[in-house]
Amino acid sequence: MSVIEEQTPARFPAGTLAKISAVLAEGEARSDFLREATEREILRRTLRNFRRKTRRTLYEKRQA
Repeated sequence: MSVIEEQTPARFPAGTLAKISAVLAEGEARSDFLREATEREILRRTLRNFRRKTRRTLYEKRQA
């Protein structure tokens, strides 16, 4: 992983950090978990947006 260049304080609902700690692999840092989860969510949303744009384009072509 590259050097961390950005920081942000984050607030979570009560109990969230305990839930995360309960599922960490042995030796895994919570910060690593949060970074990986963030990257997965960014990818998921990027793909979702791409699929929506693709469907919209295909629909528009059918209407033409």
